[in-house]
Amino acid sequence: MLSKKLNRLETGWIKIILESNLDLSSFTATQAMHKIKETPTRDGPRKSYPQHSMKMDIVLKKHSRFTYVRLTNKLGNIWTYIGDEKNAD
Repeated sequence: MLSKKLNRLETGWIKIILESNLDLSSFTATQAMHKIKETPTRDGPRKSYPQHSMKMDIVLKKHSRFTYVRLTNKLGNIWTYIGDEKNAD
């Protein structure tokens, strides 16, 4: 399923994105990064989250179930989760 190896922290970030109320049909790395930052841990506020949207882009590129469309340098990438489409029917 995974095209490249995600470490434990990155796997946790992906899990938060998938379980959040983020619209997985169209989102930016910045929106995903903010969802991760907003999600508290069991012990309180989240301490580790992507510090920059480029890091979030790298993590999403590692996962084979996320695809993106490159817009312009100013707008970045628009991401889509394709995991549910493969399992349809």
